[in-house]
Amino acid sequence: MTENTATVLYEKDGHIARLTLNRPENLNAINETMPDELSAAVARANEDDEAHVIILSGAGRAFCSGYDLEIFAERPRSAARFGSRRRCRRGYRKLADVVPGRHARWSH
Repeated sequence: MTENTATVLYEKDGHIARLTLNRPENLNAINETMPDELSAAVARANEDDEAHVIILSGAGRAFCSGYDLEIFAERPRSAARFGSRRRCRRGYRKLADVVPGRHARWSH
């Protein structure tokens, strides 16, 4: 089963939920919608009793190049942009929380 959104692909194969960042033309840089889509995909996998493992990868030649600087650095500052950063950190923390025995750190 595969479900595609604008920036995150969700595929379930048996007990594996595969999440793929899908902006290969931008080296999977984080845009305004990716944090919410990633968070929703992680929540979906967490709610699925058949999904035992979440694998996060990036489409194309890069996993993720960080924030899309054309959006977050070059444009005038806006409250919406900073809200997106907070949502991204929350989405990452949700993903990190599902990895038992591993400690992930978000640097900002």
